[in-house]
Amino acid sequence: MNTEENQGNPLAPARLYGWSDVEFAPKGPLPPLPRKRRRASKCFVYILLWLVVQAAISLVVALVVIRVETPRLRLADVAVKSLRHDSFTSPPSLNAILVANVSVKNKNFGAFRFNNGSSISVVYAGHPIGERVPIEAGRVRARHTGKVMNVTIQVKSDWLGADVAAKNLSGDLSSGMVRVSTYASLRGRIRVWGIVRRRTSDMNCTIALNLNSSSVQYVRCT
Repeated sequence: MNTEENQGNPLAPARLYGWSDVEFAPKGPLPPLPRKRRRASKCFVYILLWLVVQAAISLVVALVVIRVETPRLRLADVAVKSLRHDSFTSPPSLNAILVANVSVKNKNFGAFRFNNGSSISVVYAGHPIGERVPIEAGRVRARHTGKVMNVTIQVKSDWLGADVAAKNLSGDLSSGMVRVSTYASLRGRIRVWGIVRRRTSDMNCTIALNLNSSSVQYVRCT
């Protein structure tokens, strides 16, 4: 009995419900952003771009402008004013007067200023062969190679011991070529954009004297 009643009254079909995002999704394109919001987005992009440009400029300034290099101290235009030598005396003798220009090459964007107290020493075979030559205070402007001063260098074998003169100088005089070295340390300061950096420029130059022509054969600085 129950079976027949169930067959005569079938169950109603179930209702299907769609997803909420499908039922309530807006139709058509999204509305444009408000004008104020678009302006705020553009301002943010411009500010970010400005910060990137400023950072790049600061990096270039730090790497190129503010970076300080040690100026180069050199001897230039060395000439022989007088030269006398004798390899037959005991000990052998050498007396010479050299004139030269002391130059400083400053690659920095700030002037290089130095005070008194520096000097040039003359050495032969590791021993002094003349008096120290003082370097006067001065200034070399930015990105410039300037002549600091004219110097007179005196070479006197009397400063050498008899054993050094007999061992080294005698052979060089006989060969017709004598090499002397000059050393100097120039202490100064460089100011770039209000920042002061202290630097010491060292000089090590070798002067080859040609005894036959009484002239300078070459000058090499390192």
